[in-house]
Amino acid sequence: MMLVLTLLLGVFETMPTEDQATVHTAEESKYIPSAMVFKIKAGPLSPEAAAKELTNFTGLVDVHRLFREGGRFESRHRAEGLHLWYKATVPPDTGAEAMERLFKRTDLVAKASAVPKARKAAPNDPYYAQQPHFPTLGMEEAWAISAGKPNVIIAIIDSGVDMQHPEMRSNAWLNTGEICGNGEDDDGNGYVDDCNGYNFADDTGRQLFGDDSHGTHCAGCAIGGSYLVLPCTIAYTSANEDSICF
Repeated sequence: MMLVLTLLLGVFETMPTEDQATVHTAEESKYIPSAMVFKIKAGPLSPEAAAKELTNFTGLVDVHRLFREGGRFESRHRAEGLHLWYKATVPPDTGAEAMERLFKRTDLVAKASAVPKARKAAPNDPYYAQQPHFPTLGMEEAWAISAGKPNVIIAIIDSGVDMQHPEMRSNAWLNTGEICGNGEDDDGNGYVDDCNGYNFADDTGRQLFGDDSHGTHCAGCAIGGSYLVLPCTIAYTSANEDSICF
């Protein structure tokens, strides 16, 4: 779910401010000609009633919520305004007229846009072809939006991370307040030698890997290109069977 939200937020990051509806025109090659998304403006009508009125007024078809009803989590969806987003199909014969009518309804529409076609970007990893899970997860579309920023730190709460892996060595978070390997808690945070992360399962900052490679695998998926990895080992190792076991 989070990946989907990240992709959608990246797609709509250039949309206009909340208090006005703006027409987004673009080259057809960059957009799907038969689809539109719009956000209902908060007002006296419920989002459902507003969407029904817009359907009748514009001639758009198949108008439905972009983010489906969230069941027991629906209150969270509504708190974030996800229930206000709708998607519609543009009729091929009356598309221009339908879109023009939609843009006129500034009393009901806060934002409106054509739907950009998904862009893709693949890394220059020589082993990328051996990792089919990345395209399956939609990572190529995510990387086209952002390949990572070195000031973003991702904590990997898992079975540990192999910090000797080439991908991890070049994307390792560094605790500048700690002198690595001196056996002292230099920064006074209660953890000794937490230079690149901490192994909470075995209470050590020196051995972050543990007995399993799952954390390394997840870290590789998370870092993309330039994010920094901060391992937080919580799964068990052979030295400590009282820690968390997945």
